[in-house]
Amino acid sequence: MRVSKRQTKLDEIFDKNGTIKELKDNYSPRESQISAAHSILASFYDGQNAIIEGPCGFGKTFAYIVPSFEYIIKKETSSMPVEIEDGEDVRNATVERKKAKVLIATNGISLQE
Repeated sequence: MRVSKRQTKLDEIFDKNGTIKELKDNYSPRESQISAAHSILASFYDGQNAIIEGPCGFGKTFAYIVPSFEYIIKKETSSMPVEIEDGEDVRNATVERKKAKVLIATNGISLQE
């Protein structure tokens, strides 16, 4: 699942020359990380929970932090329809302007800090 590319900055942020690369020299895009980020963002718009599991080095932290911030910013600044792409199916979700909340649970102390 993913939010339509034209409506998200995830691909731009995770690009090999994108925002993360500008801030972290040794960053290289991982398709699994980008796919997870899109799934998380789509779950927010669908009002669903998302669970991401992956091995060390998968990039889980950026995979959930980046879409969380994108969702919060959009949710608090606009009211707009969003297309969710799931394979060949496309459905619409509505972003209502209001305070957004994202809960992230982790057992790693370094991630909690």
